[in-house]
Amino acid sequence: MRQACSLSCPLTLIQLAVEAGLSRRHCIRRFQQLTGIGFSGYLQHKRTELACRLLLNDDKSK
Repeated sequence: MRQACSLSCPLTLIQLAVEAGLSRRHCIRRFQQLTGIGFSGYLQHKRTELACRLLLNDDKSK
């Protein structure tokens, strides 16, 4: 699974669909239904959250 790679590794919708055993189109629809946001928007949001957490933790360690 991709957990060890976290959000820093490239991930495409096609890779996600293959890992989930879904067609690309079904993966798009299902992802939108479950998260309320498109795949690229979700990924961008999660990467931004991670960057903010890392910046905040960096400030605390100084």
